[in-house]
Amino acid sequence: MEAGDDDMMPVVDDASKKEAKSPFGLPERESEVYRKLILVLLQLLEPEFKTSDDTVLPKLLDFIKAQGSQSKSHHEVLMRILCEWLKKVCESWSNLLEEAKVFALKVAGYVVQSPTGCGRFMSTGSLSRLLSYFQEGTTKHSNAIDLGYLCLIEPMLSSADGSRLISDTGVWKDAVKMALSSSSIYCLRQSTKVLALMLSRSDDSTAETIMREITFICTSSTPPETKHGPVYSICNENGLVRKPLSLDEDRAVNTLNTCRMVFYYLMEEGYPPEKISNLINSCKITEWSWGLIQSETPRRALDAANKFICVLNSLSWYQKKDENGRIPYEDSKDITDILLNHFSVLISASMFYQLIDACVDYHTYLHKFGATVAPGIEFDSLGKQISDVPFCLHNVLFLFQCCPVLLFIKVRKTCTNQVLEEYIDKLFRITDSKVMRVCYMWRDVFVTAGEEVCVLATVILQKFTQMCPIMMKEQGVLLFQALTHLLREFTATPEESVDARVVRRFLIEGDELMSKYPALLSACLNCLKSYLNKFDFSWRDSLESLVLQCSLQNILDSKSATTLITVDALKVIDLVLRKFMPPNLALLVDTLKGSSIELLGPQLFRLLHSVEWSIRDSTLEMVRTLCSLSESRFPAFQTLLIDNKLIEVVYSIIETDHEPFVRASAVSCLYELAKVPNVWKASLSDKNVIEKLLLILHHETEGIVRVATAKTITALYSQRKISSEDMKIVYDVMSHSAQNDLHWEVKIECLEFWNCVMHHTIVEQGMIDGTFPDFVFSKQEKKIVKLTPEEIANRIMKSLKILSDVGCLQVLHETFHNEPDLAVQRKSGELIKKIAQCTIKYKVKEIVDQVMRKRLQNYVKPDVGVRENPTVDDPMEVSHNNFSTQESDDVIELIVARSDMDLVSGLVPPQRTEVEKELPQFDRIVMSDDDFVQYIVGLDVDQVLATREKWISNTADGINSLLDDILMFSSRLEDSSLGQNAIDCY
Repeated sequence: MEAGDDDMMPVVDDASKKEAKSPFGLPERESEVYRKLILVLLQLLEPEFKTSDDTVLPKLLDFIKAQGSQSKSHHEVLMRILCEWLKKVCESWSNLLEEAKVFALKVAGYVVQSPTGCGRFMSTGSLSRLLSYFQEGTTKHSNAIDLGYLCLIEPMLSSADGSRLISDTGVWKDAVKMALSSSSIYCLRQSTKVLALMLSRSDDSTAETIMREITFICTSSTPPETKHGPVYSICNENGLVRKPLSLDEDRAVNTLNTCRMVFYYLMEEGYPPEKISNLINSCKITEWSWGLIQSETPRRALDAANKFICVLNSLSWYQKKDENGRIPYEDSKDITDILLNHFSVLISASMFYQLIDACVDYHTYLHKFGATVAPGIEFDSLGKQISDVPFCLHNVLFLFQCCPVLLFIKVRKTCTNQVLEEYIDKLFRITDSKVMRVCYMWRDVFVTAGEEVCVLATVILQKFTQMCPIMMKEQGVLLFQALTHLLREFTATPEESVDARVVRRFLIEGDELMSKYPALLSACLNCLKSYLNKFDFSWRDSLESLVLQCSLQNILDSKSATTLITVDALKVIDLVLRKFMPPNLALLVDTLKGSSIELLGPQLFRLLHSVEWSIRDSTLEMVRTLCSLSESRFPAFQTLLIDNKLIEVVYSIIETDHEPFVRASAVSCLYELAKVPNVWKASLSDKNVIEKLLLILHHETEGIVRVATAKTITALYSQRKISSEDMKIVYDVMSHSAQNDLHWEVKIECLEFWNCVMHHTIVEQGMIDGTFPDFVFSKQEKKIVKLTPEEIANRIMKSLKILSDVGCLQVLHETFHNEPDLAVQRKSGELIKKIAQCTIKYKVKEIVDQVMRKRLQNYVKPDVGVRENPTVDDPMEVSHNNFSTQESDDVIELIVARSDMDLVSGLVPPQRTEVEKELPQFDRIVMSDDDFVQYIVGLDVDQVLATREKWISNTADGINSLLDDILMFSSRLEDSSLGQNAIDCY
């Protein structure tokens, strides 16, 4: 122990000296934090220690790491405290609770990351003593403690001393043991990662020793004779003769998974391929894995062996790719032979799902290690050079994975027959004879499975959906074409087929296929949706895109379509309309005649009346897309919306539907429709839309509906669809909601409304693109006038006066100073900064006093009754409507009438009465424009927000709060008189 440690001992040893001054060499405030930390660490050593919940100690560990990274002095203080505490941990290890042990192991892992901490920790003998507790072998530890142990081993590998200690003490065997026998997936992942680090940082001899220990089962059990060899050598009529194999299934699976993940980590870290090959050759794992595949192996072990072989084969392109990730064309042929050999073994054994998994894994490794095939040069039979050889490893994998899906596609007596033939020719062009020969063998095997192919195809499409993020466009187009042809099979009839032989092999099609295997169609639609989202397909990429819309609409009309299929089909149609349109519609934008979309209107009208809320909601999303597209891109949709009365149905749904998601979607349709005046005028001109929206915004209980409503009101205001008579109540409701709504997103949208009001008001005064021009046309004087600085300032003050009268300035003031939600405060601060920047730019403050004097002389109070706000520090005005005596009498009569009805309520049968909702009377509080200018001049919005964010951070996530919470919870356990309501912020 160093001399500096003696200074820490009085504080660490005596937990009662809370006020003791410790020589940390830091400011008093920061020293106090470390005193509390010491007290908390000492509490952890108590056998009865408990925390309020499971997140406290992870937060404490994060704080320790954050503090140590602040500066060298903080790091040194922490190392002294933690090393001394870990020494005490070793002394009382047997008495510690499990969560305290896990925390201590993770703290030890943090300490050994630092050279200073590692040296101090090892010099006291604490590290060796801590490791010895796990090597006694008498106690079985929990998964949490094992994971903490691995978190200690991993950082030890980063130093030479730590690696030497692991090798000398045999700690690496503990990692191997956990990788092969742990029941926790987290321990398995961490242990394989640790083993990969050990192998990469050890010498060849040590690495081979570790590898042999991992693959001990390969030498302890004898695999059956393997028969894998050159391509096609094992492909006979009877397939492989699979022999039973006796082995420990769990041990075999863990061994294979560990080896797979270890080699994957090594390749990911750029470990030399030659050394990986040496590690593989040092054990019998390769022969043993092939033996498992060719034996009657349990399914789990078979899958693990198959995945491991995929990693082994991926070494072929890992070691042959250049620095740009490109594989020489000639080498790609050898790699193809390796893949075909693997596929041939799986096909001969009828391992359908294992072959699909192999395709996915190979594709993943190709993407992960950035391997692509360089363009090749070939010659035809006459010796002429063939340029741009259309062949790559990705196409090979696509063909084998997609082959069972292609089984469903039949040649039809339709206009798409030629398109299908071109697609088949394209598949032949992207491969060669060897690949196609194995593909035919693959087809002949799974075609005998009958209807099980439907289940296999469903799994394949789900795999394709998962692979979408890594799929390249070339294969994406091929899959898109296959999916488009597959969709037609769900609405086709047997009479359309011209290939009777294929129909006899697979009899299910049309509605029967949809009703019997709805999961297949659902997987197809989801796959289409994923690839349409990622790639911008067009008719140039795929002619099949011309008939996709028609196929999807046929699915909507099918009686066999389930709710899920209908929803998926609507989502894909929505994507199709937004991504690309049929050429006949794109060219003839004034009419829908002759297009399948002409029938879409009646379909949507029918689906809007569905009993399933998910169908109604998806249909409304479809209608919203039509409204958006009809604005400018495809005006022909306006006729579709009007003729099929879709907007009238949407309007009725807003109030009548019982599902909030559906109501929100219906309101969103109005948001898009506000931008299409023709449809609005034809469908909603006779309805008081704004009144209904205001009632919804005030009375609706679901926040999602109120958010959509606030956005729609903002859109209506921007499009000038609100009459001047309605603007007063609109201002009052939006002001009330911006300040009092319980949903922060509603407040944000209401503030966006006030942003539009601000923009409109200042534009009315002549501002263009954020600045005032030199000259502007004056409506009052009916001539062009020059804007002097005084005139500009007067116009800005006039705008502020208008904003003051409608309540905008008060809303901004209130939402910035008295708003509990930080996001709302940020939005309000953004609007205040806009006004402040404008006033500063045009020097409004310099003339505001003069403007005030003139206004006081000429000001006339409005007719509406106004009362002064009695608050001296916040001089504002409050306006409200006067209540008449007659109104009070009407209210009293209504109460009496209801009381009379209650008296006879038991004598008459109950009747359902429709309660009409009304807006309450709002008191509009206004802040004068002069006061607002004076207010924003001295306001630093950024500083206020930064202070608020810092306060929130210190309160919610601050270390003082965390340490106080731990200490108070411990005190509560010791003193039951505090009850169960002690502060607990976590």
